[in-house]
Amino acid sequence: MAHSRWSSVAVVVMLAAIAACGTAGSPRGEPGRRPAPPTTVGSLPRRITTPGGSPGVLLDPREGPENRAGRWAAATEQDVAAFERALPGDLRHRRGWGVEEVRSRLRSYGRQYVAIRGSGRRLIEVHAFCSDVGSDGDGRIPPLHWVMVSDGGPCFWEATFDVASGRVLRLSVNGMA
Repeated sequence: MAHSRWSSVAVVVMLAAIAACGTAGSPRGEPGRRPAPPTTVGSLPRRITTPGGSPGVLLDPREGPENRAGRWAAATEQDVAAFERALPGDLRHRRGWGVEEVRSRLRSYGRQYVAIRGSGRRLIEVHAFCSDVGSDGDGRIPPLHWVMVSDGGPCFWEATFDVASGRVLRLSVNGMA
């Protein structure tokens, strides 16, 4: 009798686990689209495609520079989607060195994403690379490790995005050496 009870419990637990996995459709039931897997440090880095079709990578937060006291965190695909929705509107109003070229080539940039926690805010740090540079040796853009570039012109830009406000706080296009 005890064996039967444990078998029933195991079946119920397994069915609950299967139900929690969802279906082959998206959360809205769109056929062919699977929900994004949860973002955990152990699942990073992970290559993604941005909503606009650009290649991206969610970086392991331990790759972020100056990871003081857990300041860096895992960005999620929802964070990326929010940033990518805000970016075109922000670029329409931005002026300065290289912004016009970034605006005209926006979909061709590969991107790296990592979250920053601090001062009660969640920010997303984004590094972007032209598609013909910035490979990590396997020919795929962007690299799976955090890259800082000091020059290179409009082939490289960085942005900081505030998740709560939905605003791009900073966008900086690299200069030329």
